[in-house]
Amino acid sequence: MASATQAHQASEREFCEGMLPKVSRTFAVCIRLLPDDLEHAVLVAYLLCRVADTIEDSPYLEPCERTRLLEAFGRCLDPEGADAALLRDTFESVSSDEELLAREADTVLAEFRRLPVEPTVIHLTGGLSRAPSWCQTIADVFEVETVPVAGEGAALGAAIHAAWVWGREHGGAASLAEIAEPFVVLNERRRARPRARYAESCRMQQRLYVALSERARGIATRDDPFELRARLTALVEATR
Repeated sequence: MASATQAHQASEREFCEGMLPKVSRTFAVCIRLLPDDLEHAVLVAYLLCRVADTIEDSPYLEPCERTRLLEAFGRCLDPEGADAALLRDTFESVSSDEELLAREADTVLAEFRRLPVEPTVIHLTGGLSRAPSWCQTIADVFEVETVPVAGEGAALGAAIHAAWVWGREHGGAASLAEIAEPFVVLNERRRARPRARYAESCRMQQRLYVALSERARGIATRDDPFELRARLTALVEATR
């Protein structure tokens, strides 16, 4: 039984690796240059984004159907998320590699769920990272610490990655982390830690958003939005 499971998992990984060059051009090349422990995680993340992009770009779907599929796919990403049966049915007859990937989204989701990802800190960059209130809000919502990156992180990240690729092409052995270490400066004075008293209310707000969104489009909801609102109001009052 164990060997059969391992063989099945190996076939799922092989499918993902084989699909990358079929649905990507420049990204496929860049992802292959990443360190081994990062390459597969980024590959899977890219394929998930490509599935969402295929839904959005499909000329055969009405706007309301695109919205329904995207929201269903979003729920598949939950820790205990459902399978992607709706995508399998929608893209049953495929006319491109992108549609094949969307039809086989469950294979990518299986690889995603096996990734050893347990975030402990979020590094923030850009405009919102300069606002302490945003740093604290993100920490509360995602229940992990946040710390801003000093300077313009996006441009710096691109430059560091370019330097690492150039080094690899010219025989360099330095890792991406080694190249980044002297340049990436974290603003530890602005580190924000999640506040436990807000954790439950943040989770309930997320559930309320989903329930209201589904109710507005006539989709059967797992939660009663009015009941959630009452419970959320009581929670907010209790934490004041």
